[in-house]
Amino acid sequence: MYPTEVIYQSNYRGYPINGSEREGCYKKILERILDQFEYMLYRHNKLLFIRFDVRFPQLGSFSPDNSLFTRFMATFSQSLRRDGVDHRYIWVREQSLSAPNQHYHCCLLLNGNIRQSIHDPIQKAKRQWGELLGMGENHGLINDCTRDRYGNPQKNGLMIKRGTKSYDRMVGRCFEWASYLAKTATKDDPPAGVRTFGCSKSWHR
Repeated sequence: MYPTEVIYQSNYRGYPINGSEREGCYKKILERILDQFEYMLYRHNKLLFIRFDVRFPQLGSFSPDNSLFTRFMATFSQSLRRDGVDHRYIWVREQSLSAPNQHYHCCLLLNGNIRQSIHDPIQKAKRQWGELLGMGENHGLINDCTRDRYGNPQKNGLMIKRGTKSYDRMVGRCFEWASYLAKTATKDDPPAGVRTFGCSKSWHR
């Protein structure tokens, strides 16, 4: 189960994206990302954007479906709600040809009046993913995306503040980073009935 319509351009509905004439982004995933942004920007004057990745250990055999990961996301989301943190999320499943297991890229949008940094959400993710796998907290399987693909430091935990001069720029910056999830590259052909992406439930204003 995966989207098919691809956009080969550098913007989507006025927002910059990680697309080009050579490398496209799946339209359906971009739509879902935009849904989450519009919902949270409508509800909150401050919005914290976080990226993180979830991987399985290199050694060991794990189910090729999304059952473990979706259990993790359900627990993770529930714990944020218990803390009173309004949030939305989107995730995509990928697998390179050389990797034994799939991995997941995630975006998290949180009420920026309640959370101002990545520390608490990332620590929750590390602890809960480790518990699910029967491992300790320091397993190194949650990438907090504070370094780019070349190992250079990069800022994660970007704050969007309504009414500021940087508002449009920050929304665009966050949406462009989120659009990485929509890229067509390394999207695996999953087993029948297995989803390649998921997100918080749709909404209607």
